[in-house]
Amino acid sequence: MAKTRMRKPAVPMAPAAMRTDQIYVDTSRAPWMTVANAELGRRIREWKGDDSFTMLLYEAVVQLQGLGMDTGAELKQELRRALREEMQRRNARIVGYLETVKTDPRRDPKRLGRSWELAPVYEKGGGRWDVTAWCAAFVNWCLLRAGAPSLGLATADAWLRFGTPLPTPVYGCVTVIPPAKATGSTTGHVAFYVKTEGAHIVLLGGNQGDSVSTMYEQDDRVLGYRWPTAFNHFLMAQPSGVIA
Repeated sequence: MAKTRMRKPAVPMAPAAMRTDQIYVDTSRAPWMTVANAELGRRIREWKGDDSFTMLLYEAVVQLQGLGMDTGAELKQELRRALREEMQRRNARIVGYLETVKTDPRRDPKRLGRSWELAPVYEKGGGRWDVTAWCAAFVNWCLLRAGAPSLGLATADAWLRFGTPLPTPVYGCVTVIPPAKATGSTTGHVAFYVKTEGAHIVLLGGNQGDSVSTMYEQDDRVLGYRWPTAFNHFLMAQPSGVIA
């Protein structure tokens, strides 16, 4: 007898639609996942910089100062500018993601509801630079590229106010979880839901291990699942119709 080959279970796709007692949301298509998977194939990863080269430059400045030579503020500023530009150049793809988002107006320290553009890289001190947290920027960029509704905010937990909440996840829904070591964010993490495996979900997102990647997360840690709609249909007085 011929041996029967076991086929690997397929990744669960979204149902044609999901109905609750309040809304009807069409989840049959998630074109932003085509965009997200294409970025995954690009193997996008942060360039952290050559610390040895950076430190040599800073040490040279310190040594010149120790010899009584005035290095001048202008030289220091030029050095900082060169390092910043190199970080941005080496992380151009991620900088492109970050250009699509601004700060959350609810986090305006003066409570005036203002929003600012983000610096794509920042100085950590000691000549070291890092890339601004970009998980929300990746989600926003993918949605924009797919022509879907987007939020435009860089803070992960702001995405709990986006779109329409789902009681259960479907392929491609926006998923928000608390801060995690793998993401380096202090306000949480946001990514796209792929599938469930046992007590874990698989998320496709940016800034996961400093890269565009998939990662596992416990399903009981999820703060919310959201479907990209122009506004929250749970807030409608009389919801009706099919929402694309």
